[in-house]
Amino acid sequence: MWGLDEDGARAIRSKESLICPWCGSKYRGRRLASVLLHEMSRKSYQYRSLRELACAKESDRQPILILNWIDGLSEILKGVPNVVQTEFFDGVTSGEIHKGIHHEDAQKLTFPDATFGCVISSETLEHIPDLEKALSEIRRVLVPGGFHLFTIPMKNSVERTETRSVLDSDGQIVDQIKPRLHHPGGTWGWPVFTEFGKDFAEVLRKKGFMVCVDRQELSELTVSQMSSICPVFVVSEQSKSS
Repeated sequence: MWGLDEDGARAIRSKESLICPWCGSKYRGRRLASVLLHEMSRKSYQYRSLRELACAKESDRQPILILNWIDGLSEILKGVPNVVQTEFFDGVTSGEIHKGIHHEDAQKLTFPDATFGCVISSETLEHIPDLEKALSEIRRVLVPGGFHLFTIPMKNSVERTETRSVLDSDGQIVDQIKPRLHHPGGTWGWPVFTEFGKDFAEVLRKKGFMVCVDRQELSELTVSQMSSICPVFVVSEQSKSS
């Protein structure tokens, strides 16, 4: 349904799998962890691993918001002081605890301004109906110099970022591009509202963000003889340094 060629499909499969037998993380989770540690080191926080970050004194660790569960990374940081793990549930009010999990809608976060040094999301932005509003909210809750780390699904042949679907005034999905896509199953799962093209970094820059796309894959990928399959976006305001 998405029109992937074999190389593209193989890259997506690898990004979503290559499961670690010890922590259960997918490859994209380990990529996020690697970039997180690198960005922390640039801000004088030196951590050799996520577990070391989790064990650091609260005063030595920036507050972190994780917008969706990320296998491996979320397990290690679960319950760590000043690390907030959230999920999204249909029909639940933003900020409520649902089945023991903090619910948040990225389009209307309930946290005060300048709360977090880092916001992390993975394969989530494409499912948000009002992406611009969500990006604005994430920017609002970041402290000066804070940054948003995220991964998104991208297809190499797509040049421009486009809206696949929107919500009408009744909250019903209206397709701008057909067929309607869902992740992870094409016809089932979360609907895709935005399809990200090669221009997305430039789109963000035009909206006032500073953008770095980290394409330094982990050494384990050399076994698969594949090039960049999981770029990680590091985004902050242009007037700030990340």
